[in-house]
Order: sequence, then C-alpha cells, then structure tokens
Amino acid sequence: GGDVGMTMSLPLFFTACYLMDDYTGWGLTAHATVRRWIRDMVEPQRRIIFFGGEEMFNNWEDSRLRYLATGALALDDIELLQYVFDRWKVIVPIKMNERGALPKECGRTRSMTYTIASLGMCLDVAQIAKAFNLDLFNYAHNGACMKRVVDYAAHHLLHMDEWPYRMLSPAQEEMQKNKHFGCWELAYSEWGDPRYLEVMNTYQKRPLLLEHVSLIFGKP
Repeated sequence: GGDVGMTMSLPLFFTACYLMDDYTGWGLTAHATVRRWIRDMVEPQRRIIFFGGEEMFNNWEDSRLRYLATGALALDDIELLQYVFDRWKVIVPIKMNERGALPKECGRTRSMTYTIASLGMCLDVAQIAKAFNLDLFNYAHNGACMKRVVDYAAHHLLHMDEWPYRMLSPAQEEMQKNKHFGCWELAYSEWGDPRYLEVMNTYQKRPLLLEHVSLIFGKP
C-alpha cells in the first residue's frame, strides 16, 4: 500500500462524509454506495508502506495514518481508529532525534516544508484521537513526544538562520503556501505557547490557508 498522492488528497473528503453522516437528504442507497466506495479506497492502504525493502517512518506513513483515520471516521470503524492510534504511538518516537528534528524529513531538499507536513498530519491524527478521549498530543515514550518536534520547528521557523538543513526555496515563500501550516493552530490551541502564535503571524496571517482550522481552533 502507499499511494501518497491519494492519501494526501482524500482526507478532507472523508471528513466531509463523516460530518454529513446524519444528513437527512441522503437516501439509503446513496449513503450505502458512498460507504462502500470509501471502504474500497481505505482497505488497500492498511498495508504498511515499504520502499526499497525499508519500512517507511517518514511523512508517507503520516499521510497513510491520517487517511485511514479520516476514512475510519466516515465508516464509523472504531477498530480501524484503534489501529491508527496504536500505530501512531509506535512511529512517532522513532521519527525524531533527541533534539526534536525529524531526520527523514530534514534529509530532503525542502527540509522545513517536509517537517511541517509531517507535523501537520501527526497533529491531525492527535486531534481526532482527542475526540475519543485519547491524548496523543502529550503521549511520550522515553521522553520522545510531539511537543519536542513542535518546539524545535517553532524555534527554527523564528530563527531560520540557525536551521542546519537544506531548503531549496526560502522558508517565507514555502510556508505561505503550505497547506499543513494549520498545525500551528492545533498546537497553539493545545499548548498555548506564544511562540506558536508568533510563527503564524510571521508566515501566514489568520485565518490560515486552510481557513476552517483557524475558525474552529483559533485562540486569541
């Protein structure tokens, strides 16, 4: 499994289907047809992604888990959600180093861009888990936790001259069009660190590029 283009593009559609689940205008046949289609799209992506014989822990896997989580919401599949949350707990500590950098993303040509993509998809899953009374935002294993990654990224977005990894384009240019940048609203809503608000104000004015994130989660 692992069609990254598909797993990046369909979660918003799955989320819309979840929100429309009790819409009275859906006929039984139409509702069942959509659910069958979502199930057919979700099932092949249950397989863990391997590339060159190596299990992927980069943002490909983050994308797969967010895809499965939103698909599970649309299908009301609690078992699949449990799989996603358990898998999230496995991969997140593996992804980061002791400073909070994500080596798989930092080794790429647009290192901060891919870091934010990974961060955004991980926090999306954490936000879904929160609705089921599971706190992944503050989950830690041997000291490794998402906040360490968030803080590392926030510091360097405010001090890009200290960022030690390659960026083909300036961060200012990249972040202005980054659709995963809404992760800073989630982070600020969860932890209230003023640096996160400063990051948003530096790169994208509220409401952020995905406006619903600011409207739903935005705090003064």
